[in-house]
Amino acid sequence: VKVGFSRSPDTRCNDHNRALPDCAFRWVVERSTFQEGREAFSSSGPAIAGEDAMKDCLDRYGESLGGEFFLADPDQVERAWKRGIAAAEAKDKK
Repeated sequence: VKVGFSRSPDTRCNDHNRALPDCAFRWVVERSTFQEGREAFSSSGPAIAGEDAMKDCLDRYGESLGGEFFLADPDQVERAWKRGIAAAEAKDKK
């Protein structure tokens, strides 16, 4: 998985896929705040806090491939997503 927040996750995903050679591997958006009906974060600060929380969680419970890329099972991804949302929303309220 690749963790992160984006104002346009589908565009970001498509950009990543365009950079790959034609093959069977394609990135897909698994979760997004938009899909969950959440408001966009007010600035990049909350998004960065959320991304950092997801990375910290997956560093502990998944396997880091460097940066924002990880090997993780669905339960680990869900745990990281929840922590990322909580951290981002907490930062957004300040």
